Amino acid sequence: MLNNDELNWSSLVDAFSQFQDIKNEQIEGGLSNYCLLNTVLRKNDEVRLHGRFIASLINPNNPHLKKDYFLQRLQTLIPKENHFKYPENVVVEVEHFTGSVLGYPNHKKGFIDIYITDGVKHWIIENKLDASDQNLQMARYIDWFLYNSENEVTWEDITFIYLTKDRKEPSLASKDRFIVDLNKGIVTADDDIKCRYLNLHYNTDILNWLNLCIQGLKTNDSMIYPLEDYQMVLNKYLNKDTNKVVTLAKHLQRELKMIPMLRHIEKELPAIKANWLLNLFNKFESLLEENGVTEEVEFENYSDKKIYLTFTESYAKEWFTNEIKKNKNKDKGRFFKLTEFQTSRLGIGSESYIFLGYGKKLIHVGLALQDGCLQNDELKSKGFLYKKGWKRITGLECLTSSFVLEEEIWTLGENHENSDIWLSLKALLSFFQES
Repeated sequence: MLNNDELNWSSLVDAFSQFQDIKNEQIEGGLSNYCLLNTVLRKNDEVRLHGRFIASLINPNNPHLKKDYFLQRLQTLIPKENHFKYPENVVVEVEHFTGSVLGYPNHKKGFIDIYITDGVKHWIIENKLDASDQNLQMARYIDWFLYNSENEVTWEDITFIYLTKDRKEPSLASKDRFIVDLNKGIVTADDDIKCRYLNLHYNTDILNWLNLCIQGLKTNDSMIYPLEDYQMVLNKYLNKDTNKVVTLAKHLQRELKMIPMLRHIEKELPAIKANWLLNLFNKFESLLEENGVTEEVEFENYSDKKIYLTFTESYAKEWFTNEIKKNKNKDKGRFFKLTEFQTSRLGIGSESYIFLGYGKKLIHVGLALQDGCLQNDELKSKGFLYKKGWKRITGLECLTSSFVLEEEIWTLGENHENSDIWLSLKALLSFFQES
């Protein structure tokens, strides 16, 4: 077990301060984590984002004015026999319409994700991110090209490209009678070759292609920004780190000596949070005593047994430890019975309570009144809008102001008087004073 001297807490503070300085310097220098493409399109948008962007780069007639620059760099990553003879003349189509295909009467139309040709070579690109393969999809596209199109070509001039995150090949339902042979191409059962085959992956081939494209451009080239923006959204989709501004996780990778201290903090944190929550309950009880509006119920002597909620420090610590114990130790709290003077003055039932409690996710402060007594618009105007039901409490309605405990606990640690739950309690007491 490490002692406090070995943990050297000042070093941890210094490392965090250094992280904040680096981060602020990067932001002031113009860095950001903003991704334009991801603000207008979902990161897994197969057609409008990934398909169209890739096709726009490959298209030599696109306004990027780079001619076949991007296509040439893509071709360096694939076998030469698949290369276009006239890359500067390729025609690129997104969602190329095939119409009905002879031999597939149940499929009246089809769309090839990206179709590229220079008049000699032909690429049929099937782009798959999260979507499953359609039934007979690969088979239909190959047969369309071989038997239904106007192209007179041999199998050597056609390449079927399966572009995915990390899949090995199309599904059996998509291939139908065809077989993928990585050495020969797409073949039939009797080994008749129908076309070439390529497997391209976003997490390797496309990322490598983008890096090659960026490296070959001048530092002030206007195409660097859209390429880096697409890199960012692609990395988001692939669950890779996309932050340009340094993160605490990245910084700590360079400060490995901090790991033992972080481990110690993680171990002690449930007890620390439990103490913050205990402090709130104690302050809550003291505040009620000062205002003289309640009297605490002695649970063990309460004959009706309607109130089963209790709270101890051990319950709080277990709630913060893990999800399993959180579920077992939810619905804990303290109920304080309003004095007879208060209930008669407000015209509510004699069994009425102010309570502070928490469930599986939320922490609540509010009133628990007899059924039918929660029709006070003035109280609702103060933010007590949440009707909380406790399974083990019958005959009472709870009207609360509620907050996420995992978030609220940090404010309680800094200063409980600034927390939303404390401010709500003060608002509740002001209701009694105004009434």
